Amino acid sequence: MDNTHHGTVPASSSRSAVLLDQIRQEFQNQTRASAEVEYKLTGQLHEMDMMRQMISELEAMQLKMKEKYEPTFLALRHQLESCGVPVSSLGAVASVPHQAAPSSSQGLWGGYQNGYGPPPPTDLPGTAERPSIPADSAGVQQIKPLPPHEPQPNMLADLNRVNLSASQKKEGSGWYAVFSPEVQRVLDVELVHHLAHDSVACAVSFSPDGKYLATSCNRQSRIWDVTTGENIITLRDDSLTKKDDVYIRSVCFSPDGKYLATGSEERNVKIWDISAGIITQTFSGHEQDIYSLAFAGNGRYVASGSGDKTVRLWDVLSGELVHIFNIEGGVTAVSVSPDGRYVAAASLDMNVQIWDTTTGIMVERLEGPNGHNNSVYCVAFAPSGRHIVSGSLDDTMKLWELTASRGAYPGVRDEDDSCVRTMKGHKDFVLTACWTPDGNWIISGSKDHGLQFWDPHTGTAHMLLQGHRNSVLSVTVSSTDTLFATGSGDKSAKIWRYSAYTGNQHSWDALL
Repeated sequence: MDNTHHGTVPASSSRSAVLLDQIRQEFQNQTRASAEVEYKLTGQLHEMDMMRQMISELEAMQLKMKEKYEPTFLALRHQLESCGVPVSSLGAVASVPHQAAPSSSQGLWGGYQNGYGPPPPTDLPGTAERPSIPADSAGVQQIKPLPPHEPQPNMLADLNRVNLSASQKKEGSGWYAVFSPEVQRVLDVELVHHLAHDSVACAVSFSPDGKYLATSCNRQSRIWDVTTGENIITLRDDSLTKKDDVYIRSVCFSPDGKYLATGSEERNVKIWDISAGIITQTFSGHEQDIYSLAFAGNGRYVASGSGDKTVRLWDVLSGELVHIFNIEGGVTAVSVSPDGRYVAAASLDMNVQIWDTTTGIMVERLEGPNGHNNSVYCVAFAPSGRHIVSGSLDDTMKLWELTASRGAYPGVRDEDDSCVRTMKGHKDFVLTACWTPDGNWIISGSKDHGLQFWDPHTGTAHMLLQGHRNSVLSVTVSSTDTLFATGSGDKSAKIWRYSAYTGNQHSWDALL
């Protein structure tokens, strides 16, 4: 009997242990859930603090600009009054009727996505037929300045295709192009490939040999065969889960084509060995999202621009951080000069700054009375290295001439406006821009879903291309062919071909 009694005790004890273990497990689960909620709440509060800080900085910037230009306005007003011109009807200085610049790193990406909706090999053919850029005795392309304070807006976006002649328009499946009636048509365009993505196609980049195109979206980068349009390689960080939304904002091939640099919301620059599909290096240090990357021509250095108001220059061979270039606003885009000596950055503070990559000294700031009046979202060196184009949330592009003495001494060109001309024609934010390799064209992409081809000599837009049903976030040109590629918020990238117009709507097919 005693044995029977003692035999029931362990069973009761075991049930109690199970219950206690269940209670302990439930308590741990609740504790973890509470910690996760607290972590998310802390993160949201931190983001709110960052937004408040950015708004405060923008307000201070606005006040600073008002203080800077108000004396000029008052002097002009006094001058008009002294000439007997009534100024009472002029009222106060009108503010720019535009959306404000994004106020945080999250808002910067939101500036791209705001208003998104779903969308619709060889020598350059016909180079002689396109407007040529005059060259000096050294063969360097020259761009003669026009009055930069008098932008020459084009009306391409307002043209009614129904009323245009056959030579002034071209249509394809899901896309169309219109050509300016103000100038002789010299361009033709064709859609080569439509590259579908699962999410926003944030960035595009051609390989140096022109055989491949890299695109980026959520959690992954893809390599496409330019000839076939096939996705041949997908680069995905295995540490990311399907639940992680980590947009790859920028991709860039190394000059030898063996590596791909990527920058994302993770705040790290990753260098991928493309053939092996592995990450060979990770550069950490940025404190906010990375929006832009650019390799130097020698392949040793890569520049990264971030919402943390810095541009960082990394040594790919040693893995070391070479320079940190500080700027007053979040960095939206970077570009390295063809000779690799300079890096330019566009930012939310409405200007472009240029640093010497050897000394780390800022050698030029592109701003002034004829500069941008809203955040600058893209920047690109001309193939000659003597000019820069920038695009802004003020819906314009600016063409800047760089000083001949750049790099000879540190500093800024005070109050000396180097803006050669202003190009206006987009109906919304200019988000991306690039040069063709011969320097004869500038291609811009906008939140208005369109692309435009500009003649940098005159500031004239020759062609408007509508091929996306959402913002054009990225545009790039092949260095070996007349191909260009676009990435958009409509979850697609596209490869296009531009060529000289021969009077035949199927001009490229006729050349094959």
